[in-house]
Amino acid sequence: MRPRPGGTGRRMRVSGVLLSFVSHGARFLANAVLLMVLARLWGPEQFGGFAYATAVAALLGLVGGWGLSQKTMRDAAVDPARAGAQVRSGVVAQCLLVPPLLVAVLAIGSFGIGPPPDLLLPLFGAFVALNLAETAAAACRGIGRFDAEARASAFGNGVFFVAGVAAALILPGQEAVALALFAGRLAHAAGAFLMLRAVTAAPGSAGAGALETLRAGAVFAGESVATGAFLQVDTVVVKLVLGEAAAGAYQAGVRFVVVALVAAQALAGVFVPSLVARLGHRPAFALQARRVFAVFAGLGCAFLLVFAAWGDGIVLAVYGGDYAQTAALAPLLGVLVCVRCLAAGAGIVLLAAGAQTWRLLATLAAMGTYVAAAAIVGPRLGLEGLVAVNVGALAVLLGLYLSGAIRRLRVA
Repeated sequence: MRPRPGGTGRRMRVSGVLLSFVSHGARFLANAVLLMVLARLWGPEQFGGFAYATAVAALLGLVGGWGLSQKTMRDAAVDPARAGAQVRSGVVAQCLLVPPLLVAVLAIGSFGIGPPPDLLLPLFGAFVALNLAETAAAACRGIGRFDAEARASAFGNGVFFVAGVAAALILPGQEAVALALFAGRLAHAAGAFLMLRAVTAAPGSAGAGALETLRAGAVFAGESVATGAFLQVDTVVVKLVLGEAAAGAYQAGVRFVVVALVAAQALAGVFVPSLVARLGHRPAFALQARRVFAVFAGLGCAFLLVFAAWGDGIVLAVYGGDYAQTAALAPLLGVLVCVRCLAAGAGIVLLAAGAQTWRLLATLAAMGTYVAAAAIVGPRLGLEGLVAVNVGALAVLLGLYLSGAIRRLRVA
């Protein structure tokens, strides 16, 4: 394995945060800004249909990813010398999951229980390619090569963004945009693996078998699928309960939430390896965990103030008057961002401590709370009511995450 770039102490930590911000920022900003462009071009109803198809494809893609990017990052941090072998095993395992998921995609589209297959299939392919790229990037992150991850992410997400915008402006139809996004993610995956190859040793023959990798990653898969489903199910529920126009208005607002959470994602990518490195020294782990809580609490409060003070004006400036319903949601979306940041702080402590089962159970409880409450109050309270329900479900997640993290800190 090639040595990491020079630098020690505080300089290394600052560099890691900045490079992680580039990596996560490139992905989340490319996706968020692309969808903002599509929302502006298409209007709430047409955009709502595309957002719904994207959410369904993302849910299927979560199963295909099997949580192996999280597992790879943690395993690479523990044993950097085997990062290449771990990625190879993860890729083979993910490929085994593609055929049954393709059957599911065709069934969903063909039987009229979801988006049409000509739209859903390329979007699903884009998420499969993204899973592969994220697995390679996770290995770079785990071994501390944030520079390699940042280069691969900037290239891949840049191609993805340009392809999507160009297709929307030049070619007719949502299907053309979906195909362009698939092509962009294939380029992203290729770039990520080339970068990984440049910074790791040859994988050799020490990697685990695909079935063994799937078994070992089952807890990561359950937690990852549950977490991702919790982030996507709201769009599906809004569309089914209130229709495509409401889904478009809601997803347009959620794009600002995604942009706000870029900083949280970047910090998570740095804090998880640093927490894992302190697992053998419990007092140091507890101290770092408290720092994580403080950082994420401050971040969440800052975003709450921004959304409450200027959110509605920003929404109207970006989307125009057709999205007045979205602008009215801005204060509630600020509360949602704040609670998400707090939950993220506790969640990455649990991730670093290997408490995947608790994360899974907490996420399932929160998602069940959301779905049950949305089914009861959604038709009566409308879009604002569904956002409030989402905030309440995230508060349940926060409480459960905190209880699990505090138990582990008491051991220290």
